[in-house]
Amino acid sequence: MPGNEQLDTAPYLVVMKDEAARLYARMRELEDEWLEACERRGCTLVRSGRRQCVVLTPQPAALPDLDIKPYTEWAEAAAKLAEEQGKKDSVGSRSSQAPTWITLDGARSPLSEAPPNYYVQRLRYRTAQAARGARLGPDDALEYIRGLVARASSSLDSSYKHGHKDRVSKQKERLARLQDDLTAFQKLVTTARQQNLLISVQALSGKAWKITARTSDKNSISTSVTTIAAMPCTADVLVEPAGSRNRSSRAIKQVDFEHVRVHVSLYERA
Repeated sequence: MPGNEQLDTAPYLVVMKDEAARLYARMRELEDEWLEACERRGCTLVRSGRRQCVVLTPQPAALPDLDIKPYTEWAEAAAKLAEEQGKKDSVGSRSSQAPTWITLDGARSPLSEAPPNYYVQRLRYRTAQAARGARLGPDDALEYIRGLVARASSSLDSSYKHGHKDRVSKQKERLARLQDDLTAFQKLVTTARQQNLLISVQALSGKAWKITARTSDKNSISTSVTTIAAMPCTADVLVEPAGSRNRSSRAIKQVDFEHVRVHVSLYERA
């Protein structure tokens, strides 16, 4: 499928070996211990439900010391695995990120540096679909979804063949969702073409966890959090989920499927 090389995740997947797995597990264990120490010192932990976490601290200078050696050891192990297995050299770059400060402009700085000069008064968080930047035409997107259906069907057949009964239920549900998406996407494309409307499609690459913070001096900070980050806060900081959002407008209708986001112009093409 032309132009869809960016959808392939295989170059970033490595087979873990015992020593690398041990280093990763040790890094995560020490990370959890550090977060527990933060809580004991009065910090508020805002978690995504996965690894992402914002540490809100009313005493920025009193954060527990963080040993970054486990992160560098895991980064080196991941890079070695990638080289041995012919994978991309960026393997492990995100998982080996040590906790950082979030600066006023939404960037990151090491915890070893001075804390940012602000205090969060209110923090809102939300989970959003993360879309890749490249736009696909409807035919390429259709081929992409068909490929997902084919791979899901093949995985289900393999589970039946090898007696992996524990996987069958979830795989059947995934295949059914993909088949429903394929049917709905085909109908959407057909309708849009009949009405001479322009369509563009983005592949969805998973979930992004986003925060928006309001500081005591009325500044706003918006950023995505991929691992763990710390922010100074007021003693009475308010934490709440953000409301749902949809990027549809008068001119563009946005429709999200499980693996693609469709943008449909609501005006006929000239």
